[in-house]
Amino acid sequence: MLCVCFIDKVSVYGLFISFNGIIIGKTFAHFKIVVNSRIDLIYRMQTEQSTNILLQTIIAGIQEKKGKNIVSLDFSPLDNSVCKYFVICNGDSNTHVQAIANSVEDFTQRLINMSVWHIEGRDNAHWIILDYSDVVVHVFQTTYREYYDLEALWADCSVIKHEEILSKQTTNNTKSKIKVLVK
Repeated sequence: MLCVCFIDKVSVYGLFISFNGIIIGKTFAHFKIVVNSRIDLIYRMQTEQSTNILLQTIIAGIQEKKGKNIVSLDFSPLDNSVCKYFVICNGDSNTHVQAIANSVEDFTQRLINMSVWHIEGRDNAHWIILDYSDVVVHVFQTTYREYYDLEALWADCSVIKHEEILSKQTTNNTKSKIKVLVK
């Protein structure tokens, strides 16, 4: 694969071209400008498409283990946000919460070859946080989710509710869609 980039003063445009000449993807990223003794251009080429693929993979991993009340909070319109999305769900017990977190980790590793950057809360499994940089996953026990109420804390974000999958066939369809998006 070949990546061709076009750079102007504030943006990067890229085309991903396969060896047979077919354009297989496009990217666009903004520069963040930091002024110190000189102007340094710092940019990150994590595209919207790769973030959305990560988000869908995480949701599929949660649905695989029957995570409940799955929502995502969209931070992308906010300035200076810590990430692009929070994904929040809950399980019924320590074992269920642990299984959901393991499933998310397994799905992201197997389907899109992405490892979690940092994990917190595995010891007691009341609230496990999986940090994928652009997406942060919060897996709660039901009582802890009700107590902390992150959705209300981040009320200025848009909340997207994700339907729970009822059948194994639908989960397999989601896996195949993610594989198609990655290819």
